[in-house]
Amino acid sequence: MPPGIVIDTWGRGAMAALDPWSRPVWPAEIATWEAGHAGVYHGLGLELASRADGAVEIASLLPGAPAWDSGLHPGDVLPEVRDDTTTLQLDTLPPPDALAAAREALVGPMGSAVQLRTARADATGLTRLTRGPVVPETVQGWARGPDNTWQPWLDARAGIAYVRIQRFKPPTLQDFDAMLEPHLDDIRGLVLDLRGNPGGDVNAAVQIADRFIADGRLAELSGRVLPKTSEDVDPQTGEPLPAWNDGIPGHALEGVPTIVLVDADSASATEVLAGALQER
Repeated sequence: MPPGIVIDTWGRGAMAALDPWSRPVWPAEIATWEAGHAGVYHGLGLELASRADGAVEIASLLPGAPAWDSGLHPGDVLPEVRDDTTTLQLDTLPPPDALAAAREALVGPMGSAVQLRTARADATGLTRLTRGPVVPETVQGWARGPDNTWQPWLDARAGIAYVRIQRFKPPTLQDFDAMLEPHLDDIRGLVLDLRGNPGGDVNAAVQIADRFIADGRLAELSGRVLPKTSEDVDPQTGEPLPAWNDGIPGHALEGVPTIVLVDADSASATEVLAGALQER
């Protein structure tokens, strides 16, 4: 067994003995997390998932990403990933490890090549792609329009809009506003779908809460080390800015009847947003 797998297995077992929530985080994972948190990484734009039988499959393709026009489809099974440095046989790994390894293998240096072996309905194929910039979608509407942009209307005649937030990253607030601003005068009710959202950038979650809440304190942070949430003064004028966690009145969504959908996988910053809306 490769030494890296031995060390990783030992580390996970040792830390699991402490409590159910502790696990080692290796340097490569930290680098991947930091790139993902920023909202841009170099890869193919494939969302992967584990099937019931443990195989890794393509769950979706991100529009505009390197894999979008490749001929790959959701449901394609991915038994092998190969690039200039390694060949990864996913069908020889345990299901949780296979999915994590496949996701990591798709990310790499800008312009580097990667080859995917896929299986679909008793046929196999090879697809060679070049890694490029990928900006994951964090905000989705109910359906895509003719220009491939998301449209929010669940029922346009009744003025009922739908927004799904998959995770919170720095661009999430901008994407949320961009989709809804053209329709704000017509929205009479909104469904905010946070199911499966693991959290992320807490400032983005609080700023979206501010779209619905006119004033007052939206959230609190306490701890030994706190993340920087926003600037204290305007970098252009030097004028003091409102606190990151205070509501600012005047948004069109204030007072709009809103349904928030959560589930057992809605966590972290998602709970901050859902809790603020429920409380206020």
